[in-house]
Amino acid sequence: MFDIGDMHMLGCHAWLVISCLSCLIDELSLVTLRARLRQWSRWYHI
Repeated sequence: MFDIGDMHMLGCHAWLVISCLSCLIDELSLVTLRARLRQWSRWYHI
């Protein structure tokens, strides 16, 4: 049986994990975007 306190802790933990994941995804997309921009600048000689 779950306690309301346990549910709250689980909810907080899940929220923390999700926010960390979204931060990581943001970082990754930024890195790939930068690499892509570098590629494009090489191709188009910007």
